Amino acid sequence: MNLDYTTYRINCSHPFGISRSTHSHYDIVYIYISDGDYVGRGEAAPSARYDESTDQILTQLKSIDNIDNNLNLEEGIIWCKKNSNGISSLEAALSTAWLDLWAKKNNRRISEYFESGNNMLYTSYTIAIGDLDLIPKKVEEAHPYQILKIKLGVSIEDDKQLIKLIRNETDKLIRVDANEGWDLNMGIEMCKWLADHNVEFIEQPFKANNLGDTAKLKEISPLPLIADENSITSLNIPDIAHAFDGINIKLMKCGSLFEAKKMIDLARQYDMKVMLGCMVESSIGITAMSNLSPQVDFADLDGNQLINNDPYVGVKIIDPGDSHFLLDKNVERFEYEAENVRIRNENRKIEEENRKRAASGEELLPLLREVKAEHVFLGISKAALSTESFLSAASFQETTKVLTEASLQNKVDHLRGLKENILLGRLIPAGTGFKRYKGIESSTDESE
Repeated sequence: MNLDYTTYRINCSHPFGISRSTHSHYDIVYIYISDGDYVGRGEAAPSARYDESTDQILTQLKSIDNIDNNLNLEEGIIWCKKNSNGISSLEAALSTAWLDLWAKKNNRRISEYFESGNNMLYTSYTIAIGDLDLIPKKVEEAHPYQILKIKLGVSIEDDKQLIKLIRNETDKLIRVDANEGWDLNMGIEMCKWLADHNVEFIEQPFKANNLGDTAKLKEISPLPLIADENSITSLNIPDIAHAFDGINIKLMKCGSLFEAKKMIDLARQYDMKVMLGCMVESSIGITAMSNLSPQVDFADLDGNQLINNDPYVGVKIIDPGDSHFLLDKNVERFEYEAENVRIRNENRKIEEENRKRAASGEELLPLLREVKAEHVFLGISKAALSTESFLSAASFQETTKVLTEASLQNKVDHLRGLKENILLGRLIPAGTGFKRYKGIESSTDESE
């Protein structure tokens, strides 16, 4: 197995402001663990709030030796934790990549592994602290979303003004996140005031070390309180259950989907609500966390919607290098990345061979050239034709071309999606189409 990584700067569509900071961009690290033709992907989105940075992550990654090829899933997750050296976002990236690789090699869905089911939640859409003149535009951008998450924590006057401006534009359900920005007096006043403005709950009103005031607020607040900075891992839950009504679980905080699942189960034991949240991330991190969405009460998985350069939107090949891609072909980003990972792995072998050749005076072998591409947003036609499933693509248009390419490339369709299963008359991978649901009998007892 091989470990690769690269940094990437994601740019916010608008300056992203919370009570303690404002950012126009974030630097993240992509992790790739490959084994033959399979590539697992993970994303590290470090937060200064938890004393993490890309520099720390890169330093730690440079110290990691090759991965043992004989590790099973559980052993691999332990390896990820050990080699993250206490950096939670790095552990999240490594564990996600490892789990992704395992799922691909075993033709499994991660959501199926965690027995999540199919009841996916609608995510909220975040409106951050910033230029108030942009509120109408931000609300318009949030049109597809039914729930808004509003960042507060500046002052009572500023916080109320922001909510009023939003309420002038929409009556959608609101969730409020103070990001530790209030004190007790502000919390009491704001909770009572917000209760009359169609607000569902308040997230992290006070600093994490002020659990006493949080407990006092919980006793009198007409709105539920959700922990964020107070709910890092499952170890925190017993200590905060008396002060909060629920928890916000973030992959970058807890370190893995396995720990997130543990947090969900423990929170239920304390009769607490559960929300899945995120940092400002790309689609890799968001997709990973969404596998647990059916198991929780609320979803705030919009990090990839708050940036304007998510790399996982498709690419156009501008230099195929030594790959199988054709010039100007539109492909999914993961295909492009997987090919470059393969080329880098081959180059490692060539470099090792060249060291032997240099020692013996033999002619050196040329290194393979990586693929170069530019980001594109795939329209409906291109997206349909660029799908992993050649059956789905062939049913859309350019049938002869699609089937010819699939034949020449010896492609295999694993029938993972809705469309390709409908075409073949198979049970679709949803609802009763899942194996564990096949034995369920419907009831006609109206008393149930």
